[in-house]
Amino acid sequence: MHIDQIIHSRRKTLQISVAYDGRLIVRAPLGMSQSKIDTAVASKTDWIHKKQAQFRAAYPRWSPKKFIAGERFAYLGKEYSLKIMENQKEALILQEQFSLSRQYIKKAKTVFESWYRQQARRYLTQEVERLAVKHGFARPRIRITSARSRWGSCSSSGNLNLTWRLILAPPEVIEYVIIHELAHLKAPGHQRPFWELVENLLPGYQKPKAWLKKFGHTLAL
Repeated sequence: MHIDQIIHSRRKTLQISVAYDGRLIVRAPLGMSQSKIDTAVASKTDWIHKKQAQFRAAYPRWSPKKFIAGERFAYLGKEYSLKIMENQKEALILQEQFSLSRQYIKKAKTVFESWYRQQARRYLTQEVERLAVKHGFARPRIRITSARSRWGSCSSSGNLNLTWRLILAPPEVIEYVIIHELAHLKAPGHQRPFWELVENLLPGYQKPKAWLKKFGHTLAL
């Protein structure tokens, strides 16, 4: 069976999991041989196929963008159609729709990612500062990452790392991720005190959290 990702760490046991997009991920102890990993995965074949089938039925399908006219792209939770423009100086513009200059079609993915990164840095920085002030946190330093599924993280020095992919999500989902990471400044780990703090800072956080679980894999190009 094909394994999409193997993560070796100082863990003591092997863990097999299926991501929401159907990818098979194995977390294994350092030094565990490939043959032992393959044997363990083979013993779970029926369970893996069952989980993949469940996710295919429950979660929206996603496929890479083709960057063609009429295709839809998300920004802050809303979708906009793409139009290819013949005489547009700017590479990409968003007004009522995304307008991509024809001369940049071959580099469309790079152009879109660069545009999303710029918007993410501006929007996420403003939101972190707003929420930090609102809830009495010191303003942390912010780093924009390219993480595909780790929406945010908080370093031991108090810096916040946020993926640019969040700019595709609705504002309330972005707010949840930021609150989640700010809460870690006062409550490390994910024990009960942490979630109580998140609930206090953002009542009803369960809804955007569930949105990420179901649609997070679509925040990509």
